[in-house]
Formats: sequence, C-alpha cells, structure tokens
Amino acid sequence: MQSIAELATLLPSAGSFPHWATRFIDPSVGFSLAISYGYCYTIAIASEVSAAAVVVSYWTDITPAVVITVGLVLILAFNLVNVRFYGDVEVISGSIKVLCFLGLLIVAIVITAGGAPNHQTTGFRYWHNPGAWTNYNGITGSTGHFLGFLSSFVNASFSFIGVETVVIAAAEAVDPHESIPKAARRVTYRIALFYVLGALLIGMI
Repeated sequence: MQSIAELATLLPSAGSFPHWATRFIDPSVGFSLAISYGYCYTIAIASEVSAAAVVVSYWTDITPAVVITVGLVLILAFNLVNVRFYGDVEVISGSIKVLCFLGLLIVAIVITAGGAPNHQTTGFRYWHNPGAWTNYNGITGSTGHFLGFLSSFVNASFSFIGVETVVIAAAEAVDPHESIPKAARRVTYRIALFYVLGALLIGMI
C-alpha cells in the first residue's frame, strides 16, 4: 500500500500500477497485471451479487436470478450516469457500509460478552476449540491443517482487495503530491480498524 502510494505520488499516471509495471519491469508484466486485475474485479462483482441473493433469500423465497439481475443492472446504471451522481451514490453507500460495520462490531462485542439470548460468554473459546489448525474437508493430519490455512488465506486475501484503489485516480487529483500520501495513510488506519478489528471480533463469535 505504501509502495504504490509512493509511486503514485512520484509518477501520477492514468495507467496506475499496470503502467508502472510496464515502465519499470517489462510490458508483459504490465499486461498480465492489467488482465488479472480486470478479471479479479469481474469475479468480485459476481461474488457480491451472488452474496446479495443469499442474504435476500433469508427473508423471502424470491428467485436468486432476479436479485442477481437487479444487482447487475444497478451496478451498470450507476457506472453510466453522470460522475457527480456516481460520487453521491458512492458516498451514501459507503456511509451505509460503515454504519452497518460499526453496528456489527457492537453486536459482536455484546454477543462475546454474553449479551446473546443464551447469556453465554464466548470470549476466545473458538480459538481453542476447534482452534486455528482444523481439518479441511475431512482431510486429517498436517495436510488437512495446511489446506485449511490456505483456504482461510485465500478468503482473507480476496476480502482485502480494494485498498489499492486509492492510487488509481492519482492522475486526476488536483495535487497528487499532497493528497495521495494523506489518503494512503488514512487507508492504513481504516484497515487496522475495520479489517483487523472486525476479523478479530468475528473470530470470537
């Protein structure tokens, strides 16, 4: 995060990190990075609308295809409208996400402290049973433990994508030498608060 922020501050470019890879390493690396990055966000969008269908199915029996289609149409529509309206949508949706996450943190603390209907204090119980090194899909021994770790690592890494977006608009910033370092530092603090603290509390309930 800090490394690409330094590059964006020194060499703000509309091509962002694929451009830097092309310039400092090799054009083939920049091409591969751009393709994999585009594919990553294609999969991320599909994952998010699929997760939305699962969440909605908790309240209603509506066909998942309807929820997925509506989600994709909304995403496309928001990306085709005026940039000012798109910015407003981003601010509103971002604020809702932050409020929901803060609510989740509070609920996690309450449940961990014994505020759930069963009034049982969980604490760090699940850190010992089943513990960090559990079997994966019935595979026992060291192999199962290692595969379980890899599975968790992949999920955690996938959830971590997006922190690099702070440097994508560096070429359009009014003063990238001033704004990009500030934005990068704020992202670091927010990761520590929302991601690390969130993962800690979710692992306790």
